[in-house]
Amino acid sequence: MLKFLIDTQLPPILSRFLKEKGFDAAHTMDYPDGHLLQDKEIIDMAINNHQIIITKDSDIFWIIIY
Repeated sequence: MLKFLIDTQLPPILSRFLKEKGFDAAHTMDYPDGHLLQDKEIIDMAINNHQIIITKDSDIFWIIIY
């Protein structure tokens, strides 16, 4: 199953929409102080939880091959 982590600048409704469609999705606002998370922290969370980051940030670009 695909797992997503929605970045702060996108609306939380996006994670709810993905959940309704059957995906595992979380928004950074679901975490304590999620609106304060730095890019590195978001990337680390996504890696640790095997999530795909959905973001508007053009400076986050990672391709991870397992």
